[in-house]
Amino acid sequence: MGLFNSSSRQLVETFLANSNNLIAQNRVVIVPRQVNLDFIERYGLRIGTIYRMVAALTFAEYVKGPNPDRNHEGEWIWVFIRREGQRGLYFKLQIRLEMLFIISIHESKENK
Repeated sequence: MGLFNSSSRQLVETFLANSNNLIAQNRVVIVPRQVNLDFIERYGLRIGTIYRMVAALTFAEYVKGPNPDRNHEGEWIWVFIRREGQRGLYFKLQIRLEMLFIISIHESKENK
């Protein structure tokens, strides 16, 4: 599949470990996109809950990445989908500027 659609387990787990370290340091930005804000409001999510959801992601929930970020040259984006009952939760994440950016958090429009 190649680097940009499929990654090794070790690379994904390294990304997740780095993400968890940034969460532990409170170095996280939730990008205020409307779809994210609507999802957070609809389910009454608190920041700590969102951080715990991201920190609990595993290789089994990995979908794709690292994919090049078209808005930040030389940066990479990772996608995960976690099953919660009948719905999938979509996470698009990036580590940039020594911060974890939660670019997307909402219900998945696709099946894993």
